Amino acid sequence: MSTFHSAFFFCIIKEKHMQIDKKRAREKFDSLPKELRGLILSEETANEIAKVCTQNQVKTEHLSEIGSLTGYVLMGFLPPDKLAKSIAEKGIEKGEEIAAGLDQAIFQPAKDLLSPLYKPSDMIKEEKTTQENVPKKESSDPYRETAS
Repeated sequence: MSTFHSAFFFCIIKEKHMQIDKKRAREKFDSLPKELRGLILSEETANEIAKVCTQNQVKTEHLSEIGSLTGYVLMGFLPPDKLAKSIAEKGIEKGEEIAAGLDQAIFQPAKDLLSPLYKPSDMIKEEKTTQENVPKKESSDPYRETAS
């Protein structure tokens, strides 16, 4: 493991926000499929995280936090649909845009690897409520007869 990859993995397991200790993180990492471990440690993943952060003008001091949260998603500790909220809770602006960029660049291409870690509802972004998908209320007219 290169120094860069060791540093990235250390950022993942040192995060206090999630209360994950080194032993638990290491056991989880070791239990992941080889392809997913490779994705977590790959230079390409780190480059994609950096690219998304650059596109969204993330301050340098927040890069390791974004990397940690991304690692949590890849390890199964943080559902992808909770990433934007976790980013915002750290006081980082553009959480939705960052999460969407990471989803497109990293999580969607790895969907087959990630799906066993999460129940299906965790892999689907929340559907926005629109007029078309709001159920219509039935009239509560007491004088209206029901068809039998």
